[in-house]
This record gives sequence, structure tokens and C-alpha cells, in this order.
Amino acid sequence: MVTTGKCEVCKAQEARYRCPRCEVKTCSLKCSNAHKASNDCDGKYDVTEYIPKEKMNVFTFKREYNFLMDITSRLHHAQSNPNIRGKGTWSFRFRLLYRLARDKRNIHIYFPGSHSSNLQENTSRYDKNKDEFSWHVNFLLGNRIKLVAKRVPESTIVGELLPRHFPQCLLDEKLRPEIKKYQNTLSSLTFLLEVPFQKGRRRFWKIDPKQSLQDILENSILYSFPEIIVCLPEELGEFIIQPKPTNAECEEIAGEADENFKVIVEKHSSSAHSNRGRGRNKRGRGRNKRGRGRGRRKGRGRGRGVGKKPKLHPLAR
Repeated sequence: MVTTGKCEVCKAQEARYRCPRCEVKTCSLKCSNAHKASNDCDGKYDVTEYIPKEKMNVFTFKREYNFLMDITSRLHHAQSNPNIRGKGTWSFRFRLLYRLARDKRNIHIYFPGSHSSNLQENTSRYDKNKDEFSWHVNFLLGNRIKLVAKRVPESTIVGELLPRHFPQCLLDEKLRPEIKKYQNTLSSLTFLLEVPFQKGRRRFWKIDPKQSLQDILENSILYSFPEIIVCLPEELGEFIIQPKPTNAECEEIAGEADENFKVIVEKHSSSAHSNRGRGRNKRGRGRNKRGRGRGRRKGRGRGRGVGKKPKLHPLAR
């Protein structure tokens, strides 16, 4: 950036550059590095910094303009990129969780489609450096009031996690009396986890709140993320409680779920191949029309099926 005036570092040479962050004038790379070292400046423009109207000038206007143009360019490339995953597929994070949860913790985890609000809410992740899972946990007080805990390390004790999130609802005057019931009777609360993919009424098994998330979830079946039901003693009659499924029972339930997923994958894969075939036929007809002089007016020789990609199931990739 060409500028005028003396260098503000050496105060001898004519200034040729201006720091993008603090607009200090410098004449060379040496003076620029000296400025960064003495002022602890990284030389990067902070796009989130508020600039008052009276401090706006030509340089700040150009920065804001270039920032907006950069966003527009990124959005355009993202929308036109054919390698962007389809609406029916999971992101890399969930495909990684699906595989590593089974390999490392023997957790048979399943996710809904990418359009589901349940998946959009999920903040679960795997940290490769720590070799640790962090889970999105929902507490349902009496299966009515929801408390959300995001990115909870798997080493966290469940009974210690719940009291930290009571203040989420204590500010609500309507919910405060209900929350107080659970807050004042922590020692008598029962924690339940649902057994997924069961026919008929929902079934639950008791978990020990003194255990960590890793110990509770290991060798089990999980749908999307842990959703823990917290019950008062008088509310236990509303739930069907059974012992925790054994490893053999988990394998059987997971096997049936895998078969159902396999059927869905094959269905979506076969429909994808048939759609591709129809697209090629339409391109052929488009070329013939171009030979007869019609293709130039209607799509310039390209069939109507060109460019349309079939929606794939998350596991069909």
C-alpha cells in the first residue's frame, strides 16, 4: 500500500507501507517487523473491530469493501463446486464419529438425515490429539424440561454435570418452581437412558450418575447423542425400565439396525444409477435435437437431465 509521510519507526525514510491493523506507516520490512515486535501487532486486519463513523477513511472503506467481495466470492465458489456434499449425506465429522465410536468405544451410534434438526443441534466431536470424545448431552427433567450441555468431555461425571446447568432455567419464573424440585432432591433423582430401535413403547435403562460418560456409553447403542431422562421418585412409574442390554443384545439390535440402513443405502444407490442413466439418454436426445436445429434454442444441445444429481443416503458414499 503506497502512502505518504515519514516512517513512524525510523523517522528517517519516506513511508511506503501502512500496517493493515493499526495503520502505522513504515518504509521497509525491517521497520515493519520492528513495529510488530514493539507493539505486539500481528499485522492482520480485524474484520470484527468496530470503527466509528468519524474514523472512517479511504483505507477502512477499501478494507470493508474487499472483505465483502471476498465473502461473495467464497459463497459463489461454494455453490458452484460440484464436489460439495449433497443434502442427503453426513458431514465428515459425523462419518468419523460413526466409525471411531464403534472402533474405539464399541458404541453403535446412528445419525438421522442431514436435514434433521436433531443432527444440526448435535455438537459431538472426536479429538484426535487427546484421543477423546466430547458429547452433546441433553438432560430432560421429567421428560419435559430440556437442559443442554455442549461438547462435554467423556471423562465427565454425569451427576456432577447436571447441577452446572440448572441456572439455564432458573431465570424463567414459570419454570423455576419445577427446577427447584430437581435441584433440592439431587440425591434421590434417577437417571435413565433410552434403548433405541425398540418396537412398541419406549424402554429405558438406569445409569449410575457417579460414572463417567465413557463408562456409561461404552458397549451400548446410541442414537445421535446421549439424551438423559432425569426423574423424581414419583415419576418413575411413567417409564418402562429394564436392565442395560448385554453385549450380545446390543450386537443383535445393532445388526437389525445395520440391515435396515443397508436396505436404505441400496435403495438410494439403485435410484441414483437409474437417474444417471436417464440423464445420459436425455443428453443423447439433446444432441439429436441440435442436429435438427432445435437444440440451439432449448438448452443449446444439452438435455434437460444434465446437471441434476440424485440425492444419496448418508451411508451410500
